[in-house]
Amino acid sequence: CTIGFGSKAKNIVNEDMVLAKVLRSQGAIPLVKGNLSLGCLSYHSSNIIWGEAKNPWNHDRSCGGSSGGDAGILAAGLAPFSIGGDLVGSLRVPGAFCGVIGYLPTPARNSVIGCLFPTETDTLNSE
Repeated sequence: CTIGFGSKAKNIVNEDMVLAKVLRSQGAIPLVKGNLSLGCLSYHSSNIIWGEAKNPWNHDRSCGGSSGGDAGILAAGLAPFSIGGDLVGSLRVPGAFCGVIGYLPTPARNSVIGCLFPTETDTLNSE
């Protein structure tokens, strides 16, 4: 996982997070990884590895952030759903920018095992 940092571009994740394992066991097929903001710390999805995520409705507008690439993928109809973490709007803001739903489930509903930034208030939680 690079979180947008060029210095991490060659990092290879050896194992799926628990939620991805569950989805695969149910027949889901991961398609792509969406672009995100550098360090997941901006409301604009742009980084040195992949550049800027373009809003599919208007390329002059942002997809939002931090998970803007995923919102753009969904809005363009390229995938049926996406998974991400939402600490301070990282799903909901891009959803609003791209006209799709950025759903924030109940805290502690899903496992964070294998997630990069697990916190007690994130939508994916280990308790």
